[in-house]
Amino acid sequence: MQRIDWAILCLAALLVGVAVFWFTEVEPGSVSNKMESYTRTAWGGVVDEDKNCRDTRQEVLIRDSRVPVLWRDERKCEGAWGAWVDVYSGESVNDPHAMDIDHVVSLKEIHEAGGWRWETARRVRAANWMFNLLAVSAKENRAKGARGLHEWLPPRQEFHCRYVEVRATVRFVLRLPPSSVPEADVARRVLDSCAPVLPVSAKATETNTPPAFVGP
Repeated sequence: MQRIDWAILCLAALLVGVAVFWFTEVEPGSVSNKMESYTRTAWGGVVDEDKNCRDTRQEVLIRDSRVPVLWRDERKCEGAWGAWVDVYSGESVNDPHAMDIDHVVSLKEIHEAGGWRWETARRVRAANWMFNLLAVSAKENRAKGARGLHEWLPPRQEFHCRYVEVRATVRFVLRLPPSSVPEADVARRVLDSCAPVLPVSAKATETNTPPAFVGP
């Protein structure tokens, strides 16, 4: 297989508008200069950005279900049944309570890569950015935890290429520093086995183009 150059991935993301998704800069004096220990609470909870009574978890479950979700109430705020395939394992799931919402690049990784410097609003936006979120089985989400690419890959090998591509795009959009050498080595090995990258002009029309990460 043709080797995929990381620079091509970054350029493709840039040309489809990734550059405009950069975060608002942190105001001087708004954060400490000493890295704080990671806590999940510091990144906020799920939000209902469009005020339709469905928080980020519900929006991801709706997006990832293979069939229209059946609702628990008349307002259609919470799903009661759907058809999900855990992309990490290939397992089929119908009960939304058996599904977790996973950050492909974990919040702990983002925190330790510089996110600890961000103001609260920026952290909350990152935690609820749907491009970095997948509905997966609770079992696989817990197995993955906050592990990096060199520590964990999905059991389902067919998803390895997409997993690495999403991680690379997320890190680029969030302007995180380059991956560690062990993680970069794993990424190259995985991408060497993937199909060649589409031309930039074709990739820009893909439905999986990363959505805007809009600042306040």
